[in-house]
Amino acid sequence: MMSINRTKVLAVYLACAVLFGLVVLTGRGSNIETVFLKPLSESFSVLGSATVYKEPVPGERVYAFLPYWNLEHEELNVAAITDLAYFGLTVDAAGRIQTTDGPYKKWRSDKVLAETIKTVKRKGGRVSLTLICHEEADIDAVLACPKCWTDLAKDVERELAWAGIKDVNVDFEYPAYTTPQNAQNYSRMVGVLNTYLDSALGDAFVVVSAYADSADRATRSEVRLTDPKTLTAVADAIFIMAYDFHRPESDTAGPVSPLGGSYTTSRLNLTSALEAFLTMVPADKLILGLPFYGYNWVVQDFSPMATRIAGNDAIGFSRSISYAEVTDLLIKKQLTPVWDDAAKTPYVNYLDEETGSSHQIWYDDEQSLRLKAALVHTKRLLGVGVWAVGFEGGYANLWEALVPRR
Repeated sequence: MMSINRTKVLAVYLACAVLFGLVVLTGRGSNIETVFLKPLSESFSVLGSATVYKEPVPGERVYAFLPYWNLEHEELNVAAITDLAYFGLTVDAAGRIQTTDGPYKKWRSDKVLAETIKTVKRKGGRVSLTLICHEEADIDAVLACPKCWTDLAKDVERELAWAGIKDVNVDFEYPAYTTPQNAQNYSRMVGVLNTYLDSALGDAFVVVSAYADSADRATRSEVRLTDPKTLTAVADAIFIMAYDFHRPESDTAGPVSPLGGSYTTSRLNLTSALEAFLTMVPADKLILGLPFYGYNWVVQDFSPMATRIAGNDAIGFSRSISYAEVTDLLIKKQLTPVWDDAAKTPYVNYLDEETGSSHQIWYDDEQSLRLKAALVHTKRLLGVGVWAVGFEGGYANLWEALVPRR
C-alpha cells in the first residue's frame, strides 16, 4: 500500500482555499448567490433549464400531448413520458402566434404547466410546443404566403428560447381533403421551420401530426394536408393520429381506434393505416398516437355499432368521453363492457334513467392499448403517442399498457 504524502495533501487543500477566496473577492459588490447560482443559460425561464436528454431505444419513446384545458388538475401523471407536448399556441391567418388568448396565457403563466414541465425535464425528458391551426381558411392563407413561414419561425424561436426548449409539434388540421399543391406547400413550410430552428437553436426536434388516412390517400386527386412522403424529408418525425375512425357525428357508434376490421369507405383500420405509412416513411420516424378517450353515442338500440340518433336538449347529444369518465361510469352503474374481437376494443351499453335514452360508448382500455403498443415495438417505430395527458385521471394502468413487458 502506498504511503500518503501529507505535505502534498495539505498543499492541495491550501490551493483550493486560495481559489475559493479569489472567487469570493471577484464577486464582491454583488451577492454571493450571483457568483455561484447564475443560470447556465442566459435565456432563463420559469419552465426550467434546458433539457438534458438521453435518446430512448426504438419503440420506447412515449410522446404525449398535454391540452391547455387539462391544466385544471393539480397533479398530472407524467412518469412514463419521454416527450411532453404542450397543446398549444394558436397560429393565425398571417402565420403569427396569437399572444392574447387563453392557451398563450397558460403557456406563459400557468403554475401546473410549469411544474409538470419541470418534472419531465428533471427526469431527462423533452418538452415540445404545439402549433395549432384548425381553420381551413387560415391554413390556406398561411400556405399561400411563403414570407409568413419565416415570420412564424421567428415567433416560434422566441417562445422556445423563453422556455429553454427547442422542440415543436406542428398540428395544422385541415378537416376536409385538399389539393396536392396545398399539401406540398405545407411540407415546404415545415421544412422552412425546421431549418430555421436548427440554425437558431441547434438540433430542434420537429414533429408533424397527421391524420391516420394520410398515407392511404397520398396518391389521389384529393389528399390530406399531411403528405407522408414529402414530410419525411423535412420533419424529424410524424405523429400518426391513429384514432377518430368513428366520431360523434358518424352514422353509427363504433371503435375509435380499431386494431382490425373494416370501418370506412377506404376499409381502413389502425393496422392497415400504419402499413400504408411504412411504405413511405422509415419506421424510426413514426409515432403511433393512441387515445385515452372514447365517444358516447345516443343510439337507437343496443346492437353492436348501433345507429346514432340526433340528440337534443331533452335526451342529450353524442360526445367525447375520457377514459376516467368511462371507468367512473362503469363503477357507478356496475356495467360490464363487451369486447369487440375485430377491433380489439371494448364497448358498453347503458340506459340513461334521467332521459330514457340509450347510449353506447366505444373506448380504449389497458388491454386494447397494450395490443396496439405491441405494434410499436414489433415494427420498431420511434415510439407510442398519447392523446392526451389528464384523460386517464387517476387510473395509471393506461400508462403501464404502453410499456413493453420484459
